[in-house]
Amino acid sequence: MTLSPLNITNIPAARVPFIDERTGLLSREWYLFFLNLYTLVGQGSNAVSLDEVQIGPPPLNDVASSADTPGAPTDADVSALVSQFAEMAKELEALALDPPPPLSQITDLQSQIDGLKLTPPPAVPEGVRLYFLDSASLVAATPFLVTHGLNLQNQDSCVVSVKVANVEVAVTVETVDANSLNVTYASTDTATITVLGS
Repeated sequence: MTLSPLNITNIPAARVPFIDERTGLLSREWYLFFLNLYTLVGQGSNAVSLDEVQIGPPPLNDVASSADTPGAPTDADVSALVSQFAEMAKELEALALDPPPPLSQITDLQSQIDGLKLTPPPAVPEGVRLYFLDSASLVAATPFLVTHGLNLQNQDSCVVSVKVANVEVAVTVETVDANSLNVTYASTDTATITVLGS
């Protein structure tokens, strides 16, 4: 059999349809491409048989019966793997059964997060001086010194507001001098302190 001369045809471009719309058959460009590939691989006259192309792993029963084969798994290897898989399955089940944290824990965390949000200072009327402290760490029943620097002429005429988690709380206020005062709160918490004076 004489072989036709090699006609090296490039793969058709992506815009070339595989099926010709007019005939419903393989398009001319794709037909020529596959024909040239067929010619290049010997037009079916090579010595490679179909059985050689279909070589794969040996059947499973051949592996099981070939205990003499180096690297073949033994019964002990298989049982060890099975026990390892069983142990991993138990660990996965234990992870799946862990309950989510209780709702009270989530609520506590949310309130702590809300307490960390910065609060803007309040609007101040004209002629009034303001001191604003965000995130003051108050310790239960311990005076917290607030140095406001407002130089208040009448030390008892100032207004002090203390808020914990944006809620105003009751505190004891003692004036130290024209520029500072002590705030005492019943519990330990983080608060915002506002001092207004004229």
